[in-house]
Amino acid sequence: MNVYDELVKRCDSLVEAYRDDFLVLDKAAIAMNPGVKFLHFSRQCGTWLHLMHPADSSVFPAKGRRVPFLFGTAEREQILDGERLCVESSCRSGSTLLILYYDGKSLKQVSQQQARKLWFEYTSDVLRQWEKEGKSNGVYVPA
Repeated sequence: MNVYDELVKRCDSLVEAYRDDFLVLDKAAIAMNPGVKFLHFSRQCGTWLHLMHPADSSVFPAKGRRVPFLFGTAEREQILDGERLCVESSCRSGSTLLILYYDGKSLKQVSQQQARKLWFEYTSDVLRQWEKEGKSNGVYVPA
């Protein structure tokens, strides 16, 4: 069973409204980012999917480069921080019924506290890798 099928098995009965969040958008995002870790928040009215892109992902612009983001532009650190704020909001939401973490291999249920910790560790790792990149004249060096 692939990760999306397992996600459906575990969350389908929880999501009553805005099911396209789950059945269309989440499915497409997971298919377009195979193996990428994520946090998935299920609510009665839709879902939130937070992908944990690697530091060298094309989702993030090169150091110092601004790209269109929301209603303006942002550098990669701002994009990463914006996603942190969304994860924090997802964790604080009283409407969250289930939080699942995909570690690249399997899907596990986690608490709000665990989700925050996982996101903190992820962002710390990405920032550490970007710092190493800066010290190696823009050459990406995995952690």
